[in-house]
Amino acid sequence: MALDLPDDASQETRLLWDSTGVDVTGYRFADLPDALVRDVIEAYPRLDFKRAFAAQFEDQAARKPACRAAEMVLAGMIDTIHSAPFES
Repeated sequence: MALDLPDDASQETRLLWDSTGVDVTGYRFADLPDALVRDVIEAYPRLDFKRAFAAQFEDQAARKPACRAAEMVLAGMIDTIHSAPFES
């Protein structure tokens, strides 16, 4: 949950950064072809991921008010998650 990706990040780190960003907040969603998104969602349904992830994120922030998740909740991350382009 770093604020920025280091300039010297490995390819694996960059892939994880971008893929989790798409999944959680819609980061770089517009870079993906519609057919690819459709095929992936069909093969791997989200199963209410967006709402469940946000709830877990808020739970961690409430239990650990000094953690990074709590900072991110205060900064509006939950709204960002709920605004992601996926339905669930």
